[in-house]
Amino acid sequence: MSFVVLALAAVVCAAIQRAIGVGYSLVLLPAAIAVLPDGQAVPCVLAAGVLLSVGLLVASRGRPQLDDVTRGLLAFAPVGQLVALLVLGGLRGTELRVAAAAVLLLGCAAALIGRRGPRRPPGRVGGAVAGLGMGAVGALTAVIGPFVALLLTLEAGTGGDALRRRLWLCTAVLGSTALAFAALLGTSDVHGALVAVALSPALFVGAVAGTPLAGRLEPRAHRLTVLAIAAAGAATLLAGA
Repeated sequence: MSFVVLALAAVVCAAIQRAIGVGYSLVLLPAAIAVLPDGQAVPCVLAAGVLLSVGLLVASRGRPQLDDVTRGLLAFAPVGQLVALLVLGGLRGTELRVAAAAVLLLGCAAALIGRRGPRRPPGRVGGAVAGLGMGAVGALTAVIGPFVALLLTLEAGTGGDALRRRLWLCTAVLGSTALAFAALLGTSDVHGALVAVALSPALFVGAVAGTPLAGRLEPRAHRLTVLAIAAAGAATLLAGA
């Protein structure tokens, strides 16, 4: 019965990831925590995100259009993950989660307030700096997708399939590095990743179900939805505080 609950959550989260590009973990992580043994929930969610995002990228038949921000993020977020796990493990706790949630909410508010005015892209350096911080926070809190979503939607013109592909690529890359570090350092029970493999059929069904929803989201509405998902990530952070 518990696996059925997890499979249903996988269907819903895959539909969200297909339609929006981000947000699958907001559904799958609570279900995994409730069903799986300690230490397996996060690897399960990470592996599911990798499988789902790689599958969506392949099915989209289009290459992600990488801007300087995304390149900087992908290059330095894994460095932040590793440094956090090696050096900053003692900072895990309520204060870190509350501070990260506050930064996330303030960033979403700033993006909404400034959406109509011209905004200079952060560039590769900005993406690199943000990637270091996001990787570190993500390694310590298991929440990184909302931060990536916020960074990639700072520009008012973002939205649509191009944004989805960048979000999927970031999920695939950062999820893979997080799993690799967890296996190397022994910080989690990576057997949870095998559960994600067993959920593959449910992820496929959800991705197919989410395709029509993606077509109904105009770019501007899509961007606002991604920002809403990012803001919802603050609730995930606070729930674990």
